[in-house]
Amino acid sequence: MTLGSGGNQLSSDAKGSTTNLRSLTPEEFENILNAIDDEVYVTDGQGYTIYANRTCERHYGVRVTELLGKHVLELQEQGVYWPAVTPLVLQTKRPVTIEQNTMIGRKLVITGVPVFDPSGSIKMVVCTSRDVTELTRLQQQIQAQQQLLERYAAEAAQNNALEGLVYNSPAMRTVVDLARIAARVDSTVLITGESGVGKDLIARAIHSLSRRRHHPFVKINCSAIPETLLESELFGYAPGAFTGARRGGKPGLLAAADKGTLFLDEIGDLSLSLQPKLLQAIEEKRFFPVGSSNQKQADVRIIAATNQNLEQLIREGRFRQDLFYRLNALTIWIPPLRQRREDILPLLYHFLHKCNEEFGLRRQLSPTVVKCLLAYSWPGNVRELRNLIERLVLTARTDLIEEDDLPENVRTSVRTTDITRQDSITLKQAKALLEAEMIREAYAIFKSSYKVARALGISQSSAIRKIRKYVFQDASDAATRPDGCSHRCPPLPPPPRQGGGAMEASCTDPHELDTLAKRR
Repeated sequence: MTLGSGGNQLSSDAKGSTTNLRSLTPEEFENILNAIDDEVYVTDGQGYTIYANRTCERHYGVRVTELLGKHVLELQEQGVYWPAVTPLVLQTKRPVTIEQNTMIGRKLVITGVPVFDPSGSIKMVVCTSRDVTELTRLQQQIQAQQQLLERYAAEAAQNNALEGLVYNSPAMRTVVDLARIAARVDSTVLITGESGVGKDLIARAIHSLSRRRHHPFVKINCSAIPETLLESELFGYAPGAFTGARRGGKPGLLAAADKGTLFLDEIGDLSLSLQPKLLQAIEEKRFFPVGSSNQKQADVRIIAATNQNLEQLIREGRFRQDLFYRLNALTIWIPPLRQRREDILPLLYHFLHKCNEEFGLRRQLSPTVVKCLLAYSWPGNVRELRNLIERLVLTARTDLIEEDDLPENVRTSVRTTDITRQDSITLKQAKALLEAEMIREAYAIFKSSYKVARALGISQSSAIRKIRKYVFQDASDAATRPDGCSHRCPPLPPPPRQGGGAMEASCTDPHELDTLAKRR
């Protein structure tokens, strides 16, 4: 069956006959309405229900017979549905569309349309509605997912802001907590700590977590630029301010950082002549470019950093006290790596992973190397650690980085540190331990008492005695020599003859060592 061109009859192409809609019985017409998936709900001109199809039963949870004859406001008061659209149609005499809730938890979008009689009065109101419960639930789920994604994005933004900060120590947790606090406000921040501890990373993290994160982060190193150029770099200059200046002038870094953050690294090296100008720029957010009498404005958040003791510089007359107090609104001190050894291991593997990825390698640290690096004092802090790992990754002879791959200064420092850390050790004992270590290492390298003596700056007789003491003190446990020597000791030369040169011997009896030493 298809609708005819007139829209008021049904045609059967198979039989070639037409059937007028008026010829349908009430039962057939009701079957058509009940076959519609949307609700059809009709009231008279007073608001009393005169028809409802079976879809209403799915929407309201009551039988159609319980709806017929009842006023829509009565059904609304009973909680069958709310709000009723029919009163709004009767009031406005225009079609009205609203959202409607039902007693069984369905959500409908319902439209009421007035039907007028010849006199212009409303004869009935025909309402159609569609169940949008699932659609609404889906929208709510999408909204919840969107909120979740926004929350994850915010957390990810914070994590990205702290991406370069690898730490596990309580001391660094305190630093990060202070950085988060500093990010919530616009106060000036002074970051202190030794060179290489990560002051730049903390400054960037504060900026990235702050409301200024979408604006520039501008860094200037106060010790890297000559004093004569620093003022023009910081404040800019007007046209013709000095010989060689650009014709149109140049905006300074303060102007470049407008609405953002200006990071003044090594603030302790800022000259006394520039300090009052910087103080004015911080307090008034105004400054004079070099060679100009017109003030410029800049809404800039200042973060400063130094590895110097500013209070000592104040006492020495090299730093202004008022500028110090202005910068010192919030101070963050980053402890050196040697005071937060819990961070060394995570940093080692963090930089190892980054270097392996960057250079396409698969280097690993041997347990001995890890032990040495954990014991090392790291005078250059995180910067030294990062550079050392990169060096080891690039220069290691195999994928397993061994102790021999470590720089000599690291191995020597670790041995000295191990000695000084021993409990209940006297200075005499510490000297003996260090002497023994140096003698063993020198002999392992040179295999000659003469060369050991020359390398360590001692006489050969002293070298022989010390080698006898520290290298051959347990000769009975040594492996049998392949050349047949029954004394089981590596080759050791006798002292040089009076003529000067050294004689090399393939083997020396431990008893002969005593004799040689007595000769000297």
